[in-house]
Amino acid sequence: MYQYKNIMVALDLSYMDEQVIKYTSFISNLIQPENIYFINIQKDLEVPDEIKVEFENLGKPRDESVKRKMIESVKSNFDNHEGFKIDYKVAEGEEIHEMLHWTKVKNIDLLVVGRKDVSNGSGHIAQVLTRKVMNSVLMVPEKLNTNLKEILVPIDFSEYSDMAFDKAVEIARNQEGVKIYLLYIYHLPAGYYTTGKSEEEFSEIMKKNAMKQFSKYVAEKDVDDIVYEITYQHDDSHHEHLLINKQAKKTTADLIIIGAKGRTPATSIFLGSIAEKLTKTESNVPLLIVKSKEKSFDILELIKSI
Repeated sequence: MYQYKNIMVALDLSYMDEQVIKYTSFISNLIQPENIYFINIQKDLEVPDEIKVEFENLGKPRDESVKRKMIESVKSNFDNHEGFKIDYKVAEGEEIHEMLHWTKVKNIDLLVVGRKDVSNGSGHIAQVLTRKVMNSVLMVPEKLNTNLKEILVPIDFSEYSDMAFDKAVEIARNQEGVKIYLLYIYHLPAGYYTTGKSEEEFSEIMKKNAMKQFSKYVAEKDVDDIVYEITYQHDDSHHEHLLINKQAKKTTADLIIIGAKGRTPATSIFLGSIAEKLTKTESNVPLLIVKSKEKSFDILELIKSI
């Protein structure tokens, strides 16, 4: 099972930092990373000399001031932070470029970012980072609690949904009383009506086939100690992200874990349409998008060679 050894947490010195740090503290106790890096990107760390003369305190190195604020915030909101190897980084430059750079330099497995409500900020940078980084991403909403009893995992029996299920199982084993809700969304094939079957009849055929697939799939997994339940949902609206959020509300999910891609040939650096739509949908449920760094590196090397 792929472990999240190195976590990077993006802070912007806003009200969101408290939630992001608290949830990082909570999830770190479940996945036990080796290193946690807190990072803040400043467009420009320099202060004009004229301003320094008028305000003496601004003459001190700005990166040190930012770092102190980060340390204070972590001490206040990260329980048992002494039990982890924590480092801080204040970088200067364009935010997305710098985040992509440092996730590579630090060999990051999981990037934690805040996701602001539409009314308080578009969350555009978080969405772009989720698309572009090679590692998994955890999006933390503004309003959340750190209870974890129900995890929702959309599956389609692809490699990436398998990784998402495995990560849910890992978390469930480290948190007592967790139940995993699996959601399989299926579509009717074009031209199904030529078989003489009604929509309802062919939907039932598709469901039974999915049930057989799942029985074979789960038989190969070591999950006898895990409490899980699967729901099969027929949908031809192609609004899977709305169905996922609806199911999250129905199951009172505390966390959604989804693979970066479904059954498509593209690699995980190209975020799948369902996962991407979920990043743009307002929700109070944390969203973990699971990627494969190895496959991302492979495709990048391929692109460079073209």
